[in-house]
Parts: sequence; C-alpha cells; structure tokens
Amino acid sequence: MMAERGHRWYLTAFGIGVCLVAVVNTVSTFPFAVVGNPAGLALNVLCLAVFLAATGASALRIVRGTQWRVLAAAWIAAILATSALLRSALPADQIASIPDWSPSPLGYVALAVLLGQRVSFMVGVQVTNVLIGFLCLVSAGALDVDALIRFGSDAVDISVFQIAGALFYRQLERVAAAAEGDQRIRQELDARDAKATSLAADRAQRSGAIESTIVPLLRALADGSADPQDSRVRTAARVESARMRRLFAEIDAVDGHPSTPSSDSVSRSCWKPVGRCRRSRLRCAAPCWTRRWQHWPARFPRRGW
Repeated sequence: MMAERGHRWYLTAFGIGVCLVAVVNTVSTFPFAVVGNPAGLALNVLCLAVFLAATGASALRIVRGTQWRVLAAAWIAAILATSALLRSALPADQIASIPDWSPSPLGYVALAVLLGQRVSFMVGVQVTNVLIGFLCLVSAGALDVDALIRFGSDAVDISVFQIAGALFYRQLERVAAAAEGDQRIRQELDARDAKATSLAADRAQRSGAIESTIVPLLRALADGSADPQDSRVRTAARVESARMRRLFAEIDAVDGHPSTPSSDSVSRSCWKPVGRCRRSRLRCAAPCWTRRWQHWPARFPRRGW
C-alpha cells in the first residue's frame, strides 16, 4: 500500500507541477501583452480568468485523484473559445507576437486539464490552437513569407513541450501501474511465505507433541512392558495412529506436492491399461512406494499391532 501511494503521489506531484507552470506562464505573459493591446482590456481579462479557473479546477481534480469526461471537454471548449475571441480581435500583423499572448499558456492549461487522458486529445487541442491563429491570418489576408515563418516558429514553440509533457505523463502512468503490479505480486509471495512458515511451525509443534506421546508407547511395546492385547494400549495406539493420519492428510491437502499424493489421487491415477497380462489387464503406473503406501491399511489392520 505504501508503494502504491508513493507512485500515485509522484503522478500527483507531476500534475501539480504542470498546473504551477501554467499559472506562472499565464501570469508572467499577461502584463506585457495587455498594455496597449488592440483587443481591449475586457477580452484579455476574460481570457486570463478562464485560464486561471481551468488551471485551479484541474489542480483540485489532480489532488483528489479523479478523472474528467464532460468537464474536461467543457474546460477545453472554454479556453479555446476565449483564446479565439481574443486573437480574432487582434490585427493580422500582431498574430504570433507579444499582444497574441494566449496560445502559449493555453497549451499548459490544456495539459493540466487533460492529464490522464489520451495523448491524441492533447494533440487535437494543440492543432486547434494553431489553426485558430492560421485562420486569423487567412481572414486578414496576411499570408506573406515573413508572417508564415513567424507563425510557424511560434506554433512549434507553443506545441512541442506541451505534447511532450502529455507523453511523459502517460509513460509515468505505465511505470506506476507496472510497479504496483510488481508490489502486489511481492506482497502475495510474502503472504504465502508467512503462511508456509506458520504452517511449518504448527506442524513441527504438533509433530513434537505426537512424538512425545507415541515414542513411549512404541518403546513399551518393544520391550514387552505393554501388552498389545490390552484394551487401553490398543486404544492409545488407535488415538496416536489417528493423530498421525490427520497430520499427514493435512500436509497432503495443503501442500499438494507431487511427492506426497493423497489416497484419492493415487486410487484415480495409479492404474492404467497396458495390454494383456496373465493375471490382469491393468498394471500400476505409480512408483513402488506409492503401491506400498496404498496397501498399507491391508498390511497393518487397525485391530492390532
């Protein structure tokens, strides 16, 4: 959980950094462009307010860790519309110059709004941003060589870093998702190791308890001090035998190791047809120790030792 929070916090920090860049770019560009701006103070202030509002709302969304669908489209439409209004009010010779200040911060504001979305959306916004200025030049009939060179240089300047930021954020998301997947696998392995250690300790304790009770019984039977026909001895033997079988059955059921098969798996897979035989058409395909283990109850019946 801590690793997942760390990766998500890194993405949040990157998003907040983008919002700060958008605010700094907007606030630092606006004072130089508003002085003597032909578009008027009202349009400039409106564009500034929409840019800052979109950036602030995006910062709040990033901190909360939510995703936008309709709101993202609404904010993108708002910043593009206000930028288009402001640029359309400028003379053609001032497009891609200091009074035309909105395209540069628009890219960073759009990046903050679209963080976590497809990179193609960011590319579409930047293409629209460039097309707005190009249409302003076309409508004013100012498509000379100098204007196109100035406009092309400005279009590259306002698009490259913003699109690169969107690509970088998507890569960060992939890295964070991969790291979270690795962390989950590691936690699962650690949980399995802890469970296996706990089970091994419990089995060791129970095996020790069985050994402490069954060893004296076997010694008594070996030196003749205990009578096998005694009902109490036979009862104790049945109890110890049941405890051992229960412990071995739990090991088979939990571990599932191929070297310790259960009686059901042996009875299902032990025999297979191999051709004619003098006694039977079946032959055991399991190892010899498995056949001996399968017939253990027949060799040592529960009624005596």
